Amino acid sequence: MATARPEDADAEGKDRVIVGIDLGSSHSLVCAWIDGAPRLIPNGAGEVLTPSCVGVGDDGRILVGKAALARRETHPWDTATRFRRHLGHPHAVRLGTRDYRPEELAALVLRTLVRDAEAFLGEPVTEAVVTVPACFSGEQREATRAACELAGIKVERLLSEATAAALAHAVDLVTDEARFLVFRLGAATFDVAVAQLTDGMIGVRASAGDDSLGGDDFTALIATQAFANGLPDAAGESVAFMRDLLALAETAKCELTRRGTAHLEAAYGETSVSVALDGDTFATLTQPLLNRLWYPIERAMRLARIRAADLDHVILAGGATRMPVIRALATQMFAREPTTTIDPMHIAAIGAAVQAGIAMGDRALRGLDVLETGSRASPTVASSSTATSVTSASDPTLDLALGFAADVGKQPVTAVQGLLANALAELRKRYIDAPGQFEEHLIDLLVAQRIGQRVAVFEAAADAFHWRLADHLDALGSRGDWIRRVLTEGDDWLALDERRRFEWLDLAALGEARLDAPIVPCWPEMRVMRERFPTLIGLFVSTGTLANWKAAFDALPASSRDRPKRVVPGAESRLSTAAAAADRDRRRKAWRAAVLIVVALALCAFALWHGAPRR
Repeated sequence: MATARPEDADAEGKDRVIVGIDLGSSHSLVCAWIDGAPRLIPNGAGEVLTPSCVGVGDDGRILVGKAALARRETHPWDTATRFRRHLGHPHAVRLGTRDYRPEELAALVLRTLVRDAEAFLGEPVTEAVVTVPACFSGEQREATRAACELAGIKVERLLSEATAAALAHAVDLVTDEARFLVFRLGAATFDVAVAQLTDGMIGVRASAGDDSLGGDDFTALIATQAFANGLPDAAGESVAFMRDLLALAETAKCELTRRGTAHLEAAYGETSVSVALDGDTFATLTQPLLNRLWYPIERAMRLARIRAADLDHVILAGGATRMPVIRALATQMFAREPTTTIDPMHIAAIGAAVQAGIAMGDRALRGLDVLETGSRASPTVASSSTATSVTSASDPTLDLALGFAADVGKQPVTAVQGLLANALAELRKRYIDAPGQFEEHLIDLLVAQRIGQRVAVFEAAADAFHWRLADHLDALGSRGDWIRRVLTEGDDWLALDERRRFEWLDLAALGEARLDAPIVPCWPEMRVMRERFPTLIGLFVSTGTLANWKAAFDALPASSRDRPKRVVPGAESRLSTAAAAADRDRRRKAWRAAVLIVVALALCAFALWHGAPRR
């Protein structure tokens, strides 16, 4: 059996045997591109899923996969699992008589997968496309490469798991244009990628994730519930008991996925407890984890500048997405049923095999490729002028933002946090991009001073929308720049009237250009501005100019220190921009109405004249 027929491969790739490997936290898979299609390769036990577990037998022999998992039941101290998340970190696990680094443990799993592939294909495997979480750092990716080298594999490409899922899905599409989002929740990590298929090229427009959130955390919450139901705290100090409890919780989670209900019984000493689970109780129990899924998705969609309604497909990947509570959340987020045509447990390995087929030059995949750019396009610029006309849009999230602004004006400052929480709870009932749209409208209202208690609103929103994270502010474009100013300059930036500040900035620029008779008397105002915003003023006027300005002002007689009314050209007109615009709009409407009336009268006169009898 061959991975690619010679007549279907380029000369460069026909002698290469490349497989796709999904190195997972709980299970790993290997897949090959064979005769124009992906083929999952079974292990020695005839199963395509190999547990990512390594152990040591009584005789010192290394055990990998199902044998190691069985060993773990009786000798947990001689087995290691969930070591992928430690790649790239100084972490070691003692098995038997020696310590193993995460890279060494991963290499043992990779070597087993390659041997299974070689036995199935009947020829040596020299290279592999290996999947990694999108949220892996550079150090973790290099550690994955090191593990492959230890296993004797050359890495053709490291492919993010979400991107691999998108590639696996794209192969079966009959269209050349599609936009999709991959929602991947594995045992230990969460990834999301927004991708676009255009003429055979899959471009990853944005990706995000959480490397400390996965299916294991849902299992841990079930175990925690057993303590809430009466298990003594001393039980948590027993390593053996906690291992057994987590195993029972995992079984209950799987049963809940299959049947919709589950029951857990646990006993410690003379204390016995039970945990009854159904869909609603599990959703309530895991709500804190479900809330953590929102932010990476919102961020990826914001970076990709795409809305939920613009997506053609939402693809689920990773074993944890089989939980009904996850599928229900995805349906709520995107207002549609997610795509599950490919088994979420297999989709990343299949995508890696597709990439392997591309690398080998298979003609069936000619023209298909992946470009993982993660481009970041700047969102719409926020300014006072754009924010002033914000009420003209027809957007339900804008209506909610304006309603929030109105409520803030009627309530005390202590109510701001609760009002914002209520607004966000209402947004969560809509789809995923609703909070992002609301956030942009809220910033525009703050910039335009169309919301009261701005300091309190800003503080509440900074926590709710992660405004202290640099990468999030980058995604907000100039709105993010405005928020940085608030964070840098403090509450005075919000408390000061925006239009007055712009006038002072113009004054600073004029002072840098020339210190003449109309400018020098304005030093007291510039001194106040410099005290409040030293960083900002430093961008417009030099320290030497400020010193000369002060000296020139001090030299003025007292009678000459009154500031003229209009020092800054155009300042007065800027203060009345909104009123002037409204006046022009009224005049335009009046003229339009007058013209329409005249035209109508002329038409009536013409009709009467034309219809009158001739003599």
